[in-house]
Amino acid sequence: MGVSCSLHDRYNGLTWVSLKDFKLKHTVGKGGFGKVWKVQHKKTSEIFAMKILSKARIIFKHSIKPVMKERKLLSQLNHP
Repeated sequence: MGVSCSLHDRYNGLTWVSLKDFKLKHTVGKGGFGKVWKVQHKKTSEIFAMKILSKARIIFKHSIKPVMKERKLLSQLNHP
């Protein structure tokens, strides 16, 4: 799981993060493509929900477009 992504830091703008920047706490839910975890950012101790997906399952089920649409939608949310 060497994938990284961007996270909008409300103080410093856009920041690049990866799974190694977080401590996995416990599973919040499961879906057809993976799990949602409660995670804690190691540096700031902030709590987040992180969805970890199986790329193989997404490709096997021909669901790339819906997953990418969900990613775009979730990236536009601004929740406390």
